[in-house]
Amino acid sequence: MTSLLGLDPRNLSGNLPERRVVWALTALAQDFGSPRGWRRALALLVALTLATSASARLLPEALQQHAVPAWVIDPQDGTIVDANTAAVAFYGYPDLASGRLHITQINQLSQAEIRAEIERARREGRGYYLFPHRLADGRIVTVEVHSSPFEAEGRTLLLSLLLPESRSLALQQELQRYQNRLEALVAQRTQQALGALQTLNRVLVAALAGAGIALAVVWAMMLRLRRSLRRERTLANRLDDVLLGAQLGYGEWDLERDRITLHPRLWQLLGEASIPAEAGLTSAQLAARLHPEDEPTLRATLIAHLKGQTQAADMRFRARHAAGHWVWLQAWGRVVARDPQSGRARQLAGVVRDVSHEVALEQSRAIALSVFQDAGEAIVVTDEHGVVLEINDAMVQLSGYAREELLGQARLPWRAEQHHATPSWTRLRRRLLREGRWRGEAWWRHRDGRLIPVIETVSVVRDGGGRVMRYVALAQDISALKAQQQALEHQAFHDVLTGLPNRALLADRLALAIASAHRHQRRVAVAYLDLDGFKHINDRHGHMVGDAVLREIALRLQRALREGDTLARVGGDEFVAVLADLDDGPGWQAVIERLLNACTQPLSSLSGATQLTTSIGVTLYPDDGADAEVLLRHADQALYRAKREGKNRWVLFDPAEDREAVAHAERVADLRRGLAAGEFALHLQPRVRLSDGAVLGAEALLRWRHPRDGWRLPGSFLPAIEHDDVMIELGQWVLNEALAILEDWQRRQRPPWQLSINVAARQLRDPAFADRLEQALQQHPGADPRQLELEIVETSALEGVEALQRLLARCRALGVGVAIDDFGTGYSSLAYLKRLPATVVKIDQSFVRDLFDEPSDLRIVEGIVALGHAFGLQVVGEGVETAQHGALLLRLGADVGQGWGIAKPMPVHDWPAWVASWQPPREWLRWAPWARTPSARALVRLEVLSQVGHNRLLEGEPLDPSLLETALQELAAAWPGGVNDPVVASARAALDHVKTTLATHANVRETHAPPWQAAWQQWQQAVEGLGQSLTDRSPHLLQKV
Repeated sequence: MTSLLGLDPRNLSGNLPERRVVWALTALAQDFGSPRGWRRALALLVALTLATSASARLLPEALQQHAVPAWVIDPQDGTIVDANTAAVAFYGYPDLASGRLHITQINQLSQAEIRAEIERARREGRGYYLFPHRLADGRIVTVEVHSSPFEAEGRTLLLSLLLPESRSLALQQELQRYQNRLEALVAQRTQQALGALQTLNRVLVAALAGAGIALAVVWAMMLRLRRSLRRERTLANRLDDVLLGAQLGYGEWDLERDRITLHPRLWQLLGEASIPAEAGLTSAQLAARLHPEDEPTLRATLIAHLKGQTQAADMRFRARHAAGHWVWLQAWGRVVARDPQSGRARQLAGVVRDVSHEVALEQSRAIALSVFQDAGEAIVVTDEHGVVLEINDAMVQLSGYAREELLGQARLPWRAEQHHATPSWTRLRRRLLREGRWRGEAWWRHRDGRLIPVIETVSVVRDGGGRVMRYVALAQDISALKAQQQALEHQAFHDVLTGLPNRALLADRLALAIASAHRHQRRVAVAYLDLDGFKHINDRHGHMVGDAVLREIALRLQRALREGDTLARVGGDEFVAVLADLDDGPGWQAVIERLLNACTQPLSSLSGATQLTTSIGVTLYPDDGADAEVLLRHADQALYRAKREGKNRWVLFDPAEDREAVAHAERVADLRRGLAAGEFALHLQPRVRLSDGAVLGAEALLRWRHPRDGWRLPGSFLPAIEHDDVMIELGQWVLNEALAILEDWQRRQRPPWQLSINVAARQLRDPAFADRLEQALQQHPGADPRQLELEIVETSALEGVEALQRLLARCRALGVGVAIDDFGTGYSSLAYLKRLPATVVKIDQSFVRDLFDEPSDLRIVEGIVALGHAFGLQVVGEGVETAQHGALLLRLGADVGQGWGIAKPMPVHDWPAWVASWQPPREWLRWAPWARTPSARALVRLEVLSQVGHNRLLEGEPLDPSLLETALQELAAAWPGGVNDPVVASARAALDHVKTTLATHANVRETHAPPWQAAWQQWQQAVEGLGQSLTDRSPHLLQKV
């Protein structure tokens, strides 16, 4: 057949029928005269030729040649509709690709288990599933299944890559094969494109001569080629799905332009949600995303391959994920184009896979292997039948068997199953199948026959389908622990030094004695012994001698007891004797006396005349208690009573003391409850300077708002607990509360008032007191330590001045002041006052309150003021109940006053208002210039003696006027105007009149209006005149008043 142009269409192309070319050219007839139209036709035909030439068979051929097993499943019915050669070879089913096998014949999971695995993969972020598949030979293997749906022949199918165990190696091999085929196809396409161009040249030449037929032929070609192109695109999409299912990304590097193009999946591996607008990268941009430690190795690998030194570039490295973390990637690539003349690489292509999970697994396996080999415990791994697969070095050492003797053994020769404590392997496996794990004590037999006690832990390892894969046993030799346990069992119930039963065994023996006595209507005596003076012996002669004494005493006490009695050591120098099976008679007292006498005999452990005695507390069952704990407590209480009564004696328990102890415990519990409930508060009593009335601070006084008793003063509850540890808790609360008040004052910018708190002797004996104080100051940084003052009673200083001196020195180093409270009530000592780092001394209120009743109190107050000032201390007078008390203290030289005459203790919130309203008494200001002067002090003595004399006269008691005469002489000697001053002479005349009147009327009670009354009134007016005359000598102060 000849065309209009004389061209045989059969010669156009073997792959392009004539009518398709004619149809294609006919469709372009409208652009026949346009160069653009022909150029478009040329481009279209070239593209269609490339698409038609080989792409239609690219994917099926690739799948058939793929080294990784793959198949296609119809998800509607589960039929395996196609499979590649690798899948047939791996599974061993000859008809795997025939379409007659169903997926349930291979996948061993139920539908519910499949759904669970799919959900598990979703939670773990895996792109694949783990299924147990049955091979044709019956073996079950775990397979990674990477699946992706695609459309073909009008239905949706599922393409799956199947990766058993070493999937990474298989993927690399297949990717290399795919790359080889890709290079071959590129070359083939290039040749086919050249052939197509030659054909088109002939077609176009013919078309110039006769366009009609040529256009029709080309149109037909275009229709066929476009259908082929659509199939090519479908197959390309399927290839993308395969890459996605295998979690692979593809990339190309144009080395001449330094342009790197990444497949969309690769961008996803790097965490990019969408492909960047500028999808290409330079090598520098890519290097910026690589881990600095991996870049040198990566560069060396690429250079070696680009130089042709390797078949491919196989690299593992870290890249920065978009989220900021590093991901591990495995890349495999090779050069796909080189310069034909220089041989230089022009283009590099390859695939990349995220191997972060594999790297983590490898690291975990490496750690596990290290732990396995280096573990101190023996480790044995067996298969599901109990055949030994692996052991570690510790197992070789523990069992004595060589590694080769145990590997592959189904019999476990080291298990001493005949021993009652070791479960048989058969029973153990049944238990493991039920519970999954067993741990317990067992006996293993060494190769030399000896038994070894071990702690054994056996676990079962299952696959994804729940089937048993391995048994893992861990064992630790506890021979040393067993020996130590036996020694500890003896030590747990016996005293190491004396060999006597200890407190634990004593409780057991006492319980048995009580039970026996209850059954047989007998009695039990419990004697609690404490050695008197043992601490002195231990301190003087050392612990070695002390231990020898204890052993000797223990032996003596044992000999003093009857057979069947128990002696136990329960403390350093404390023993308890249990006298069992006693009758109602007093025979037990003879045993107690023997115990008492056993300790008074000379000790061979000591040289010299050192004597040791003991105090014993005794209680009886069933008289004093019904259980061991109560009996021991009662005996202990009786012991302390024996100590208080002089030691070297025994005392029978007194129930009244127990009731007091119970009451004390209730009081302590009530106080702790009140602390927890917030029932305590601090009230403030002001301290003012006597010379001008300035407010210097306050003393914080404790108050308890009891829910039953209302407000309780410290005197109603503190004495009962002053020696109890609860005093430490209460004192700590007071300290923290006071610091909180100082912080509040600081925050409100109040004046730097001093705040003093009372510290009990029990607190000062607490070794942690200074630490508690320092910690409290740190917890209240807004409180100035210099504003805090600790008041300690004088008797606290007498209990241990050296220890107290160190303690108070540390308090002073923290900036806290120290005051000695109630000075004069204890056994005062100048040495104590000198050595203690105090800043304040307080006169006890009883001396101030009784100044007008007891002349001796005046001398005490004068002495305390003189002592305080001699040591540079501030002197505070308590008990200022009237303005006159304050004036007297001022004239005697006291610095500060405190008492109800100034203000009653008040709640903290009332403090600012009181400070604002406080006005000092006028009498204080009047006497201020004469404070501490000899004349003022002498006048105070005269006034006090006059008041005391008047009180005696009123009570009908005799008065010795010579006391008043002596006081007046002392005043005259100190008087500013001398002894001949008129006011002094007037006072002397009035006193002479009193003396005459009292001498004439000896009976002061003889009349209703005694004759001495007028004379005494004249004398009192003279004394008042002395005071007025003295203060009148300060006119500048009187003007202020």
